[in-house]
Amino acid sequence: MSIETVAWAKQQRCGCPLAKAVLLELANWARPDGVCQFRRVRDIAFVVEMSERTVQRMLFRLEDETAADKEKNKKDGLNLIRRIESFRPDGGQQANSFALVGYTRQGDLQSPPTDKASRGLRQSVGGGGDTVDTPQQEIESKKKDSPIVPHAARRGRQQIAIDWAAPPKEQLPSITQALVSQWPSGAYEAEADAFFQHSMGTGQRNADWTALWVAIVQAQHAAMMRAAKAGVRFPAKEATIAPRITKPPLPVNARSQEDGRSIRLRELLRTRVDQQSWVTLFEPAAFVFDVPGLKVVVHNTLTQEELETRYPSMMRAAAQSVEPETTWIRIEAERCEMRKHSL
Repeated sequence: MSIETVAWAKQQRCGCPLAKAVLLELANWARPDGVCQFRRVRDIAFVVEMSERTVQRMLFRLEDETAADKEKNKKDGLNLIRRIESFRPDGGQQANSFALVGYTRQGDLQSPPTDKASRGLRQSVGGGGDTVDTPQQEIESKKKDSPIVPHAARRGRQQIAIDWAAPPKEQLPSITQALVSQWPSGAYEAEADAFFQHSMGTGQRNADWTALWVAIVQAQHAAMMRAAKAGVRFPAKEATIAPRITKPPLPVNARSQEDGRSIRLRELLRTRVDQQSWVTLFEPAAFVFDVPGLKVVVHNTLTQEELETRYPSMMRAAAQSVEPETTWIRIEAERCEMRKHSL
């Protein structure tokens, strides 16, 4: 979010309150250089309270149409945004980015925008989409790079690993370790599990997940102290809930088709689900790799719906950790219609 981009959007004349609302939403999510990345039409529609079809029409109205488009559509765009198409490494299209046409950063006001700054686009080095060049960026790009490249920058951003675990308290930095020592018993483990589940569910990417976790621990210290003062208790790490069932369901017939990859996948999944879910949902199921996919066979449609609703991200990450070429997961119930889900 950039205050400058929002202020710029407020000054633009759209001739339509709906188009103005969409422009303000794009500006609200834009970076300081005036590019709004990966903001889906569905997200915009939810915020501005319009239908997705209406948002699409407003985006077309705000766009800068080319001469060919103008001749074809017989109408002019407002020339306030420019659509930037983005593609995944496998060639599939992902959410578009939008550049605010005519916006200039505060640091670039000392020199008039060049044609490249106002209209040209470049592909960012990190692969995060196209960005708008400005005179200040051109100056920065001519500076010599430091001979020391940070390790995180070389590695790039990645999703959290299926087997990620928070470092032991003794391995934390001294300041963080001193803060955690004041937390109630079990609080560190509970916060670490919540952090992992949130990161898996959102699918976000970071360069160093452990460093991010350390920063979150420091930011959460005040809230944890208030919770301790209020008498909030956390379950002990060793505490487990007795399973509600005494006998696990029998394995499905497709278990005979599993191989070594299936065994490794089971080991990963077992570390990330509670005992009850493992016994009732995952243990009886069959995980059959059929590159480029994974077939998960369960007993009935109830288990199928449960896996589809609660665990799609976790199973996807685990399958790709075992077999990187996995591109789809299919969950099916024995003797029932199968459903195929793209990753």
